[in-house]
Order: sequence, then C-alpha cells, then structure tokens
Amino acid sequence: REVSHYLQTGDTLPPPTLEEAKQVLLEHFEDHYAFYGEHTGMLTARKHLQWYLKGTVGEQPSWMSRFMNAQSTSQQLDLLNDFFGYLSDEGYLTFDRPHQADGFNLKEACNSSPTKKLAA
Repeated sequence: REVSHYLQTGDTLPPPTLEEAKQVLLEHFEDHYAFYGEHTGMLTARKHLQWYLKGTVGEQPSWMSRFMNAQSTSQQLDLLNDFFGYLSDEGYLTFDRPHQADGFNLKEACNSSPTKKLAA
C-alpha cells in the first residue's frame, strides 16, 4: 500500500490505523498458520512478530516475552488482539512503525539506482 502510493504520487501515506494494522497482522498470521501448520506456524510466526513490533511499544520486554512464550497459534492471536486493545486503550490511533527500521527508508529506496544500492 505505501510503496505503491509513493511510486504513483511521490508522497508518503500516513501510518495505518490500528484497525488496518490489526487486520493485516491477523490475516498474515492466519495464512501463515494455514501454510505451515499449527506447531511450525506458531514457532516461525515469532520472527514475524518481532519484525512487525520493532520500533513499537510491542517491542518492550513485557509484550515481547508474552509473544515469544505463546504455546499455540490461538494464544498468539489472542495476544495480538490484547496488544491492539492495549494500544487503543492507551490512546494510540495509528500503528506507527519507524520507516527507518533496520536502516530502510522508503523515499531513499525509491530514489536510488540499483547500481548505487549494490555498491552500498
């Protein structure tokens, strides 16, 4: 959504609303579990949770340890619902991850040439 919009308009979009982010995460994890199965899906989803939550309040040890210690896919989904409920209760309106997480910058990536990227 963000990359497509930027390539079409040159403008960056505001961060997704909590509801938009929640729907994307839940759909991603449900597809992930369907593909990998209950046990493997639950284990491999942990790395995705870490990526999704990087730079957010979810990266705090209190949340991250709960996500990493979940023992089933249903526990992971319940925790995601709890997490988004917490964000809403705390007054967050958007799921605002820093665009520069891991050194990635959308505007910079779209404006650089492939040769320049390979040399970096």
